[in-house]
Amino acid sequence: MHRLFTQSARSLKRSCLSKNWNSVNDFFEYTRGLNVSNEDHELSIRRVKFDMNELARLAADSVGSREYAHIEKFPDGMFNKTLLFTMANGAEVVGKVPNPNAGQPHFTTASEVATMEFVRNILGTPAPCVLAWSSKAGENAVGAEYIIMEKVGRIQLGHAWDKMGIEDRFEIVKAIAGYQTSWLSTSSTKYGSLSYSCDTDHQKECVLILM
Repeated sequence: MHRLFTQSARSLKRSCLSKNWNSVNDFFEYTRGLNVSNEDHELSIRRVKFDMNELARLAADSVGSREYAHIEKFPDGMFNKTLLFTMANGAEVVGKVPNPNAGQPHFTTASEVATMEFVRNILGTPAPCVLAWSSKAGENAVGAEYIIMEKVGRIQLGHAWDKMGIEDRFEIVKAIAGYQTSWLSTSSTKYGSLSYSCDTDHQKECVLILM
């Protein structure tokens, strides 16, 4: 697939509590660039319609907020819509909705959540905490799979690296090496995707497994 990015990525900010967010069509479309060929097809596999009002309500509920102030759409990725929900009290959470081309329905989202939890809780690698999620579009009011997670309050390393001293740089490299050591220390007799057992075969017990 060949893509030609001819326009700057657009992020959408819309304020206020009573707005019908479902009327903002760009939330659901691919708006990052243009396609050299097969434009209609490439846009269709990155178009996902869902109830933004309901997703915003769930985002607010996930942090115990009664109101949200605005929604911002991050620049489109190839496989997901990513949104920043800012609450009236200033709290922020990130919402993620997969495009049709993201992978197998249910399993892709379920595996992503399980992997984030494994990396964070078992391997000790910093990763956003999942606050709410659903991998079954037909069983939730949003009408799409979604993940709502905490927004990590940090800055990108590339923005700070040039201003850092050699000792601070060395500490960061050591930390990264430590994470890699943790990843390599984990082994399995199987290969595939991590999931919770209750998301694969309807077991009542919900434990991490490798599919």
